Amino acid sequence: MLRWRVNILGELREAGWYPRKIRLEKLFGESTVQKMRHQELVSWAEFDRLCRVLKKQPGDLLEHVDDG
Repeated sequence: MLRWRVNILGELREAGWYPRKIRLEKLFGESTVQKMRHQELVSWAEFDRLCRVLKKQPGDLLEHVDDG
C-alpha cells in the first residue's frame, strides 16, 4: 500500500504555502486540501503539482508499506 512519507501540509507550509494561500491562488481545491489534511492520497495530476511546488521526487513524498 502507498502512503505519505511526510506531512504534506507541513511540507507546503515550510515552502510558504499556507492553506489560505493555496486556496486563494488556486494551487489546489478544497477537497484536495482536505485529502492532504487526512493523509489520503491525491490524483496523479495533483501529485505531480506537489512534486513541482515542493521540488521533491516522488520517493521523497510517498512510501510503500506491506498490508499484512
